[in-house]
Amino acid sequence: VPPLMATAQVEKASVFTSSHQFYLAPQGVVPIMGDGEIGPVFMTVDDALLVSTGISMGDTPVAFATGVPEPLGGLPETGWEMSEEASLNLTGDLFLTGIDGFEHVLAFTVTPGPHRVRVSCRGRTLYYDGTLMGEPGEPVEEYRITVWEAEPGPREVGGNDGMDLL
Repeated sequence: VPPLMATAQVEKASVFTSSHQFYLAPQGVVPIMGDGEIGPVFMTVDDALLVSTGISMGDTPVAFATGVPEPLGGLPETGWEMSEEASLNLTGDLFLTGIDGFEHVLAFTVTPGPHRVRVSCRGRTLYYDGTLMGEPGEPVEEYRITVWEAEPGPREVGGNDGMDLL
């Protein structure tokens, strides 16, 4: 019998990226870079994650899903340049926010306990270290974050978007 899952939530938003990152964390938690396990797409810090972006600053499109079954298929996900997956022991609701931590773009209800998180990305090298102002024709860097209830497992990475060469 599968565990009870929180009601599925699927949302799309634009999060303001600064210092090459945005994050997903519980209310009031501001993850500190360097205090966690670092991967090529994101860093886990306790029950939060910092997503590493190509752009230095600007609005970044993010699709987010929680309370869903484990995604099928390998990494990277179809249509994405790179995907990374890791375990988090979540303590409560999550908030998608820019690195300043003041403006919560989206809030998600999650059941406390062990979860897996997968972040898929594309376009991180299109405008590396640039600032996007939301003008028509600007390059687009996109992310999809999926969170589901699961026992802890090893960190997994699939694909290569060329960020390791910058």
